[in-house]
Amino acid sequence: IVDGPAPLTNETTAQFTIEAPGAIRLECRVDDNDFESCPTLVSRSVEEGEHTFVVRAFDADDTQGPPARYRWTVDTTAPTVEIESAVRTGAETAEVTFTPSESETRVECVLLEPREEGTEAVEIDRVPECGSPTTFDGLKSGARYVVQVSATDAAGNVGSPDEADINAWSTIN
Repeated sequence: IVDGPAPLTNETTAQFTIEAPGAIRLECRVDDNDFESCPTLVSRSVEEGEHTFVVRAFDADDTQGPPARYRWTVDTTAPTVEIESAVRTGAETAEVTFTPSESETRVECVLLEPREEGTEAVEIDRVPECGSPTTFDGLKSGARYVVQVSATDAAGNVGSPDEADINAWSTIN
């Protein structure tokens, strides 16, 4: 097996390229399915989970060579992020704390300044790989902000962002 899916992927169609010099017949299977005749380019649909592709080759005397195995994992579940707090820590600063659902996750934080009702918010800051807590500086003390935190897992699944308001700074706390 000279080519196959990434060891961790969100693709549910797996493609394999097989090279078997001297073989006149190939048989393949995925997981515990039965072996069936297969070409040198194989495509199979699979569900989420761990999988094993096995190919065995036969020569002109119908002697079977050692089977080749290829293992991979399909993850189609997008991660989630829960914002635990989004608070002003000073007139020009705010801190956001959050927890992603998966440990192997890249988290992105986006700070937005809302505009008039019915218009899109303006992006103020974007932290492509933020950790918890993340601090935003240079805020306007009298302005309200919205923070969006989203996660992408190791398989490439992108989760929907969680969102929280950051209120204007008040000296009455």
